[in-house]
Amino acid sequence: MNLALTSADFEIRDSTAGVSAFTILKSTGNVGIGTTGPNHQLHVVRVGNDLLRLQNTSVGTTGDYRFIVDSGVLGIYDNEDAAYRIYINTSGNVGIGTTGPGSKLHVYGAGVDTGAAEVKLQNTDGSTSTYGLGVGVRGLSNN
Repeated sequence: MNLALTSADFEIRDSTAGVSAFTILKSTGNVGIGTTGPNHQLHVVRVGNDLLRLQNTSVGTTGDYRFIVDSGVLGIYDNEDAAYRIYINTSGNVGIGTTGPGSKLHVYGAGVDTGAAEVKLQNTDGSTSTYGLGVGVRGLSNN
């Protein structure tokens, strides 16, 4: 790795591979990881589908998530439980607990058919409406 100032920009390059690892454009303040031409405040370019990993290693707490972009799909993946938590497919459908959302919002998980609340709507004044939607259950209950 070497540091370089090019056109008053700051850049960290892998001199062996000849690629930029990190760039800050002086004119815009945009930061690029894997690109020398970031066109947003943070612009990440990587070969492969893992773009960002957030991990908490504090004692007594957990959290290890990856943001994955692959073939027009965006997902938030929980490394500890080896499962997608949120998945947006190429049609724009959002899946929570599923990687195959069949509608604009598709919620899947234990509790759907046991009466446990799966969808909660909360107003800014703090009032809430909780809806338990169940498979094989007629109607909609508002708790």
